[in-house]
Amino acid sequence: GGGSGGGGVGWAGAAVRPRPLSFATLGGSYCVATAEAEQASVDEGGALLSLVQSLAELHAQLPSFAELFAPHAALLGAPGGAARLPPALHAAHEAARALVELRIGRAIAGR
Repeated sequence: GGGSGGGGVGWAGAAVRPRPLSFATLGGSYCVATAEAEQASVDEGGALLSLVQSLAELHAQLPSFAELFAPHAALLGAPGGAARLPPALHAAHEAARALVELRIGRAIAGR
């Protein structure tokens, strides 16, 4: 493959830069034309949900945890949000939602 090896140049010679992962728009990227694009969407979503879980565990003891993670909890718990995700992400989405809500509850209870 050509990829974006050490020089940061992509297939067509254009500079390749990492795109920011956007949890809020993840569901929209599921409408794709190819299996490869669908797999990339699932990979991106899985990485993002795993990152949210890791950050929630890492920062669970912060006094401001509830305030920091409230926006994530709102997105994860949005009505119909999980339904827009590929089926392969449903379990990871539920695990991330449950963990963030649990940690927020504990943070508030510990005040």
